[in-house]
Amino acid sequence: MEIHKDYLKEDLSDDDRQDQHRPTMPNERSTSWKSLFSSKKQAQGPSGPHPRLQQQLPPPLVPVAPPHPIVAFYEGTKRDSKQRWLKDILKWDSDRLEYNHDYIQWLFPLPEKSGANWDAPTIDRQCFEAFQAQPELRARLRDSFVTMLRFYGLRMLDKRDESGEVIVSLMIVQV
Repeated sequence: MEIHKDYLKEDLSDDDRQDQHRPTMPNERSTSWKSLFSSKKQAQGPSGPHPRLQQQLPPPLVPVAPPHPIVAFYEGTKRDSKQRWLKDILKWDSDRLEYNHDYIQWLFPLPEKSGANWDAPTIDRQCFEAFQAQPELRARLRDSFVTMLRFYGLRMLDKRDESGEVIVSLMIVQV
């Protein structure tokens, strides 16, 4: 059995002995791998950072705020405080709309807490901006409005003026 004579040297640490037998990298000083990463000063080689330190790291993860509860409710990803989906509430008949009163604050939220439904969230700047930016949220809000008009015995007629703006007219529905 042959023993490599370099292992018999007393002045080398275990790390230095192991590093002696690996191929050297360009611009690498003869130091151990541990010492390369122990401080920035040692990690800098004569011609810049060590090649391993030049690798591109992925950008740090930025925490994303959860969507506002009203936005999530209108997106269809969250239920209201009674575990109901918006799409289901919009299908209710007039009797069910009449005898349940805790859904209205979810359909048409206010900036202040409701005296009728303490579980309903309030609208804030984040929610307002989301509705401004997302046409699908505005379309579902319009569906909520149409549902309530139907409940009150009204109907919405859409007409457009010469600039393309929608004119909303209300018409009493004969029962």
